[in-house]
Amino acid sequence: MPLDDETTFEMLRRGDSIGVFQLEGAAMRSTLRSLAPTSFDDVAALVALYRPGPMAANMHRDYPDLKNGRKPVTYLHPDMEAILGTPTA
Repeated sequence: MPLDDETTFEMLRRGDSIGVFQLEGAAMRSTLRSLAPTSFDDVAALVALYRPGPMAANMHRDYPDLKNGRKPVTYLHPDMEAILGTPTA
């Protein structure tokens, strides 16, 4: 399967992930709908954040909100934006 398969991302955005390893639980499907993944990196990040430590810090909820502009992105230091910010073309 190509890593940029739009049909697969549409399926994940709907939360139709029953039977997909690590993406089939009700809470994960809800988070997938909130995230609305557009890339494999989004899915990988969500799986990585869906662990006890990051979940305790609410990172699995913050990531979708930050990615989709529902929360503003802030940086601890201005120099961090050049490293962590959205790449420009």
